[in-house]
Amino acid sequence: LMQDILDLERYPLDKPGTPKWLALVDRCKADLGSNGRFNLDDLVRPEALKRCLDEVKPVVNTLSFTHTREHNIYFLKTIPGLAEDHPALTKTKTINHTVCADQIPQSIVMHIYEWAPLIVFLAATMGKSALYPMRDWLARANVMTYRDGEALNWHFDRSECTTTLLLQSPDKGG
Repeated sequence: LMQDILDLERYPLDKPGTPKWLALVDRCKADLGSNGRFNLDDLVRPEALKRCLDEVKPVVNTLSFTHTREHNIYFLKTIPGLAEDHPALTKTKTINHTVCADQIPQSIVMHIYEWAPLIVFLAATMGKSALYPMRDWLARANVMTYRDGEALNWHFDRSECTTTLLLQSPDKGG
């Protein structure tokens, strides 16, 4: 049951249209407007987060794809109007280890991703009439990990929105 996974008392995602839900949507819209993001701190219950990590870590440790690439903040070779030596085009290195949705189909991560009330809530926070889960099993949800000396370097996401579920904080750094 989703109430065993998510803190639905603090975040009533399953009660659209209620005063508490509307207040949360308004708060998240305001944060999104002023900060470009909003957080739902401790959304996943600690016990569920532990179960989630227990599900995902063995897959990450044995089946993840290591992706290494050099890129600028735009992931593009050139940007019209920017000189080739513009600081925004400086290349940085990103290394991550990725598990795709098809490798964890019955996981808590996928259960959260596919949960309709969350999708309705996210649409409301962005002023959209609807959002839809991606059907591409390689891209719809990814679990990414970073090891010592690895990072997802400065970049702009190329999609209209991105949802990040932080499963584990780093030992140090950001």
